[in-house]
Amino acid sequence: GDLAKEPRDLCVRTLLCLDVPDFEARFARLTEAAARGPKPVETIADLQHWLQLQPSFWPSLYWQAIARRRMGEADAALDLLVAASLLAGPRTEIQHQMAVLFDMRGNPKRALELVEEALLQRPNELELHAARIEFLLHLGRREEAREGLQRAAELEGAAQRLADLRARLESDSAD
Repeated sequence: GDLAKEPRDLCVRTLLCLDVPDFEARFARLTEAAARGPKPVETIADLQHWLQLQPSFWPSLYWQAIARRRMGEADAALDLLVAASLLAGPRTEIQHQMAVLFDMRGNPKRALELVEEALLQRPNELELHAARIEFLLHLGRREEAREGLQRAAELEGAAQRLADLRARLESDSAD
């Protein structure tokens, strides 16, 4: 359509609020269940229903992908993320999750490419830096991982997350 993506997304959410009683609260509960709940499969039906109501509601695809990934369905999750990306355009959260899936499937090179694209949009996002370091380690590129760790250490809130990665980097070096 002619609408820019952000205003379009706001319109879609507003329409869902009209169609689905207590939509925002229900959506918040579903995203939590998809990300951390004991039975992510239970979130998929509602998310699919909302997508039927509003076919351009890309967060439905994104959260279905998160649930599918947690269920061990990496290929289905990746397909959902590709579809979400087609609707939403380049969004760091989608690129990050696609990167995680590519890495899980044994393709850390593609994972690194995706996370580096996401870092161009959000250079201060700690989780993207942490993912980049992980992917560099998976590629055996220790020196670049070490440099990335030093850069990421300068970001706000980095201390604990990077301490975990630093310990992993050091334990991998001992092997």
